[in-house]
Amino acid sequence: MHFLRAICAIVALASAYEPLFDEERESFLANLPSLKSLAIKDGSLLKPLLVPRVSGTQGATDILHFLRSKINTSHWHLEEDRFVAPTPISPGVEFVNLIATLDPIDSRPEDVGRLVLAAHYDSKREPFGFIGATDSSVPCAILLYVAQQLTRDMLPPGKGLQLIFFDGEEAVNYWTDEDSIYGSRHLAAVWEQQYQHPTPTGAHRTRLESMDLLVLLDLLGTDDASVPSFFQTTQPAYDALADLERLVHGGRNRIFSGDNAYHAAGTMGDDHTPFLHRGVEVLHVIPLPFPRVWHTQDDNADALDQGIIDDLAKILSLFTIEWLQVSWPMNHKRDEL
Repeated sequence: MHFLRAICAIVALASAYEPLFDEERESFLANLPSLKSLAIKDGSLLKPLLVPRVSGTQGATDILHFLRSKINTSHWHLEEDRFVAPTPISPGVEFVNLIATLDPIDSRPEDVGRLVLAAHYDSKREPFGFIGATDSSVPCAILLYVAQQLTRDMLPPGKGLQLIFFDGEEAVNYWTDEDSIYGSRHLAAVWEQQYQHPTPTGAHRTRLESMDLLVLLDLLGTDDASVPSFFQTTQPAYDALADLERLVHGGRNRIFSGDNAYHAAGTMGDDHTPFLHRGVEVLHVIPLPFPRVWHTQDDNADALDQGIIDDLAKILSLFTIEWLQVSWPMNHKRDEL
């Protein structure tokens, strides 16, 4: 039975993804907004994120406000999942997940299946002053870059895009099931029980069932990051990313190695885990092994590679357009970010 479910999931994902024609891909890449917004030194989407942002502190609040300010609310619906939970050092810390949803015009929520791009915006409490440029300033900046390229009128019926910026991914003391992924554990539990509004009659009855694919980005931005495929059921989506990298990087792969790490899928805790355990298909975009700067003071701007960041932004942008089956207009220049 498990094998049959896996086969069905693979077939469903493969059929959901429809690449653009080569000339459309070339036009899309040629007309991407300036990547200056992702510049390590002064990029408007990345530089503000290269600061400490521990959950429950002013730093995290400031970053939450920054994320909100960079999403166009005339097209995107913004909401917060705000809650208080105990940690090993406090009887109650306020955590805030930020969710941005882009659905087609005149659509009902229960009729829309969504591609979900996600990353966590909090940083570790220790070592003091830890920034976490890869963990996950760069992933958050890339999500913002993708978001600013799309509007509701570009989406075909039945397909939507959602961004989730998780709070509380990092452990306060030591990683355990209780001291980690506070935000994603809370949101997955809420969405499993939260029915769409109005009273749903479509296929996507709960918020969780509306997630066609969860793409979680983490630990990205260094030149030593090699990302394998972790789940057989989402192998077609991983293969699409690897194919797109060859397109944007002259026929070579630096990030998406083509290897698989199916053996590690069940042992690596991250924000995808609560959703995976509830049946959501997951594409985990994280290097293995982890970058050499992982959880050290060296995970800062100096650890980042501009070429890798730019390639990731191009790959994720084109993957999103193709997954959503957006008809990309040739020679359409988007606004500078």
